[in-house]
Amino acid sequence: MLKKTLLFALVMLLVPALALAVGSWSAPDPQQISAVSPFRTIKFTWIGDASGGTVPAYTVTSASLAFMKGYYIYAIETDPGTPAPTTLYDITITNAGARDVVGGALADRSATLQEVVPPKFDGVNPMYVPLDGGALSINVSGTTANSATAYIKLWLAR
Repeated sequence: MLKKTLLFALVMLLVPALALAVGSWSAPDPQQISAVSPFRTIKFTWIGDASGGTVPAYTVTSASLAFMKGYYIYAIETDPGTPAPTTLYDITITNAGARDVVGGALADRSATLQEVVPPKFDGVNPMYVPLDGGALSINVSGTTANSATAYIKLWLAR
C-alpha cells in the first residue's frame, strides 16, 4: 500500500511539471483604444519550452480575428519578458496563403528592449493590405532560452 501511495504521489508531482515543459501561448487579447479611435490592438503572449526554449507555432482562428476585417497592421510592438528570449530571435505572422503579413519586419528582435516597427514592403506585396479576418499563424524562432517569455501586439488602423 505504501508503494502505491508513493508511486501515486510521484506521478502527481511529475505530470504538472511535464505539462509546463512545453511552450505555450495565451489567448489573444483584442482591444479597441476608444469608441472614437480608428485604432485597435490585439496582443499575443508566449512562453518558451522549459527545457529547450522553443516556442510552438500558434494559429489564431478567424473567429478570434473577425474584428480585424477591414483593418490593416499599422505597427507591431514586441516586448521581451523575464526570462528574456535569445537575442535576435525572429517572428513571422503568416496568412492562409503563407505570406508574412508584416513583410519580415519582425526579424532580429531585441532580448532587452521593447520595439515598435511598421510592416515592411517586401519587394512584392504592399505594406498596408487590409486584413480579411482569416486565420493567422505566428511563428517564433531563434530562441533557445528556457521558459523565455514575450508579447507581440498588433496595432491596427482603418
